[in-house]
Amino acid sequence: MDERRGRNGAGKACSAGRRAWLILAAVVFLLAGCSRNVAPKDQVARELDAIKSDASQEMFADVLIGDADLPAEYQGRYDELVGRILDFDYAIKSQTVDKDAGTATVVVTITTYDFGKAYTDTYDQVIKDAAEQKIDEETDIDKYVFDMMFDKMLGLEEKKYTVDVEVHCTRNEDGDWVTDIYSNEDLLDAMTGGMRGAIRAITG
Repeated sequence: MDERRGRNGAGKACSAGRRAWLILAAVVFLLAGCSRNVAPKDQVARELDAIKSDASQEMFADVLIGDADLPAEYQGRYDELVGRILDFDYAIKSQTVDKDAGTATVVVTITTYDFGKAYTDTYDQVIKDAAEQKIDEETDIDKYVFDMMFDKMLGLEEKKYTVDVEVHCTRNEDGDWVTDIYSNEDLLDAMTGGMRGAIRAITG
């Protein structure tokens, strides 16, 4: 069993991960509502609460059912992972408003599980095991990778990942504050415990 096969298996996990974060962005877009006369920080909090809601989790599950790249036997564990991702904590740290420009910056502190490290550890272990020929042609590489990945991510017990993120807001013609939560890569990476960044670092 060579290193290439190990990379291919890990790559499938990468693909599933990328797709999940795109779906998360779609959830933000669908659930985020704007309300006139609401302060930027309150609008940000409203949208983050929507992401964390049970409705968001159900939308995730509905979209992922039947995903050909995710073996059916892992759907339950994936749903559990989605729930843990949506269990991030946040605190509004500051708000800066430029009334003339109609813009605002809200700094949010995100605290969650270090999924990025768990993901990277999984990838590194697969490559190491392949190089040491612990994986052979009889190894079910999908099962090997998914078992390890879910074990590591669902085994995280403490929220040790904390980062401050800037959310940018713009006042529209109706006077409502519109956030960039849908397209804010730093925020999406923070909510997934650094996993988006870990995937980009591995896949390029």
